[in-house]
Amino acid sequence: MPPAANKELKFVYNGVADSYDKANSLISFYQDWRLRMELAKMLVSINVPKRVLDVGAGKGELSKTLKGISPGTEIVMVDYAESMLRASEPLGSRVIASFTHLPFRDNSFDSVMSSFALHAADDLEIVISEMSRVSRNSVGALAMGKPDNKLLEKIDGFYLHHVQPKLAALAGARSENYKYIYFIFQRNMTNSKIKSKIMEHLEIIAFKQKFLNAFYIFVGKVKRKG
Repeated sequence: MPPAANKELKFVYNGVADSYDKANSLISFYQDWRLRMELAKMLVSINVPKRVLDVGAGKGELSKTLKGISPGTEIVMVDYAESMLRASEPLGSRVIASFTHLPFRDNSFDSVMSSFALHAADDLEIVISEMSRVSRNSVGALAMGKPDNKLLEKIDGFYLHHVQPKLAALAGARSENYKYIYFIFQRNMTNSKIKSKIMEHLEIIAFKQKFLNAFYIFVGKVKRKG
């Protein structure tokens, strides 16, 4: 198994578009949509955004969720996996780009969001910095982290390494592709360190841990310089 770096993960994500939704629902025990809904509601509670950027948008699941809450919001979806964007619903503009170099001017969006993507970054702080740069108000994300508690880390690691790939295979996905998630989990910072990195760029309004602390959701307001 090659290292779980951006180059390898881009190749993997380009190859999972057909089975992506079904596999993610199964491996999350059909809770993925609940987490996206929670994130979307948290963002809208801060301000109802006119223009939103969905970072690592994949097939647009989070964009679709937000549109259901705020139909008038303009959505821009960005992802480095071309096949994922091509398979997405036409919810708004679609841009092929990396979340480490977002091709937008400062303060271009009212809100910037992401679901199940940030853990794929080689450098999370760069991505948070970029998301904060292009937002003039709020940033929110849902992603895989790592528990500070060592027992929970072992339990989560066992599930991700041994159980999740088998469940993904039941959904028609290649189990080898989902083994990457375990290697991402291994390299991840703990949730407390992730929170500290986020706080360097955002005033955190909420930071929640989910699923035995294997995942986290946060929303925050962009810190203004000066």
